[in-house]
Amino acid sequence: MGGLESLKFLNLSYCSSLGYLPEDLECLNNLEELDATGTGLRNTIPSVGDLKALHGWINIWNTIAGNGLSSAGLSCLEILNLGGCGLRDGAFPGDFECLVSLEYLDLSWNEFSCLPARFNQLSKLKHLDLSHYPNLTSLGPELPDSLESINVNDPEELHTVLDPLSQ
Repeated sequence: MGGLESLKFLNLSYCSSLGYLPEDLECLNNLEELDATGTGLRNTIPSVGDLKALHGWINIWNTIAGNGLSSAGLSCLEILNLGGCGLRDGAFPGDFECLVSLEYLDLSWNEFSCLPARFNQLSKLKHLDLSHYPNLTSLGPELPDSLESINVNDPEELHTVLDPLSQ
């Protein structure tokens, strides 16, 4: 990939047999967004965190599920799309607080009934998509006060919405 230094967007979606990112991905210094939707990626390469321009990564759940977020070196990530990854209660990574730059998080089409208690540690999060969450029952103190918008379209089971500032 060394000849693609100007590449800004890399769409690898539905390359289901792709198991690993190429080692020379680190040469893509201008890469801003990587879409790994529907891939067979099982891990990241340590140098992916060195891609300073990378601010958006779409559907990397298979990549981080076993290794955690901190091992992926994604502290500069501003946009993370985990929509449709089949996430359930207890499956959200315990080290998500390492995403210190995260501003947009898409968790749509997943199966949580509530967000993890430490979710409020995402102190720069501005936009949260929780649409099409059939099991979401409540929202409240786990929401960071930095949020500017929350999409909870089609919440079949949502019974309680609490003001996070009143806690």
